[in-house]
Amino acid sequence: MAKKRKPNLHQQHKIEQAQRKNEFLEKAKWIINTATGKKVYELIPKTTLDKFYDVRSFSLLINTDENIRISIESLKIIKKYIHNGLKNKKIKLLETSEEITLNDFFTVFLSIYSFSKTLEEDYFPAAKTLMAELQVFDDFKKMFDRTYDTLSAYLKLISEFCFDFHSPNLCFDFNTKLETKKIMNIQCSITIKTWVNEIAHVKINKEFRPVFRVGFPSEFTNIRWVSIKPSDLNIQNTFAQIPHDVYIQSHAIKRMKERLDYFDNYGLMLLLQSTLLLKLKMCYDIHKNMMIEFYILDVKAGYLPFEITDGKIVIKTFLFLTNGSTPEGAMLEKYTGLNREEIKYLKIDKLSSFINSDISENEELQVFMKKAGCECLLELYKYYKKGSSGIGNSNSLNKMIEMMNKNKEYLKEYEMLVIEEG
Repeated sequence: MAKKRKPNLHQQHKIEQAQRKNEFLEKAKWIINTATGKKVYELIPKTTLDKFYDVRSFSLLINTDENIRISIESLKIIKKYIHNGLKNKKIKLLETSEEITLNDFFTVFLSIYSFSKTLEEDYFPAAKTLMAELQVFDDFKKMFDRTYDTLSAYLKLISEFCFDFHSPNLCFDFNTKLETKKIMNIQCSITIKTWVNEIAHVKINKEFRPVFRVGFPSEFTNIRWVSIKPSDLNIQNTFAQIPHDVYIQSHAIKRMKERLDYFDNYGLMLLLQSTLLLKLKMCYDIHKNMMIEFYILDVKAGYLPFEITDGKIVIKTFLFLTNGSTPEGAMLEKYTGLNREEIKYLKIDKLSSFINSDISENEELQVFMKKAGCECLLELYKYYKKGSSGIGNSNSLNKMIEMMNKNKEYLKEYEMLVIEEG
């Protein structure tokens, strides 16, 4: 028996083309019949379906801005994530309970909509009936808005994951182009672009230092620059009602990464964004310097010391809750007898040291944490402990008790605390 010949390249290409066409028309059939609730697709003659396929809309084009400042390898990864989103992200199909992917919207749905707008009664015998049924696709704006919002949220998520104060950041342009051939054709595209956090130089401690303007990714090309009125921080002065742009020192970013070491860059960006945009609250350190309270899940975890200079609000550093300059840090030193160097040695100036500790089994230490106003760290411990990956020194809090017990002054005060606690 003769072996079956493998198709040559030309034949293989024709087979693949036929498969793509069949897949497209099968999706079109499902969308039309699902949207209308009837077997409407079957009214379309084969010759008309062939023309319909020939002038179909293509998937979302992904372009690159000519001035982009990202490596070729990074661009490949970004485009891969975008394509994955187009294949997997879904939106509701008109008023049905069914869903279609973003990719099916840009290809099949837009093709059907364009087709419905160019039909005429004399195209084929059932054209008039088909035109009446395809009116369900007239509510195009609602579908387009759903698609736009879903795509925008997904691209924003990609931008946030790639965010870095020190590097060019991502943003996207969205465009729609209407092409008129024998049948109307709609082609949508996005352009990958970059933006940077603006750099200014301000005088801090008698020296001019570079600071980054605080802005976060938003929808497509929009950048959410952070501005705060001094009055929102309970500061009353001549310019209290005038929004001040917010800037941050590299030192503050570095300290956030060191002291909130449980979070990656993406997590830190979301926390900073939430603190500055949603939970704005000002207080003072023990030296009467201004600070913005820093929150994790509505729980205070530290502070952002700042000053107002040259019409700007400048964040100078990040202080973890146990830092000696904070109200809680000062109280912790008082109630434990530990000085700043000992606290740093024990690494309890880092979030991971609490999350990976056995503090839940140590009632003695919990008493002191509560008395010092650090009970919020116990809350974060309870929330994150289950997902702990073992970052940090799990023995540091045991060492803390050992060092506390060496302090004779502490022993006397501890007895009083236990009586009060009881």
